[in-house]
Amino acid sequence: METKAFKKSVRLLDKMSDLAELKTIIRKHQSSGKKVVLCHGVFDLVHFGHISHFLTAKKHGDVLVVSITDDRYVNKGPGRPVFNSNVRAQYLSNIQCVDYVVINNSKTATNVIKSLKPKFYCKGKDYKNFEDDITGEIKNELKALKKIKGNIFFY
Repeated sequence: METKAFKKSVRLLDKMSDLAELKTIIRKHQSSGKKVVLCHGVFDLVHFGHISHFLTAKKHGDVLVVSITDDRYVNKGPGRPVFNSNVRAQYLSNIQCVDYVVINNSKTATNVIKSLKPKFYCKGKDYKNFEDDITGEIKNELKALKKIKGNIFFY
């Protein structure tokens, strides 16, 4: 449940924005020589594996962006996502190592990669074998990453 106090605390952290606004913010970081790292996923029921993923990803750069899949594109079974995209974005923005959170209004992270041009893209090790990717989108994300000369890590 979203409360006014919870919304206020998130806004005070100033980590959430839309993709267009975030692109401008990230460009400023990149122009000052900072390396941007992107993690993308649903992050519905956050667990220690996700936190570990974020902490490891952050070690690759200076600015950690987490983009989340909007509700309409989540295909994890009945009743999922458990938490809507706004709630997921709010609680992810309260994780200390996460610098920015954006709700991705597209089926794949390709548009986020093209917009933000991260130096590093970090995915879970379950995406390393492309045949196991139920979305089939990791190949397209990698093509977009290659065009911007970014690197990918799986863990």
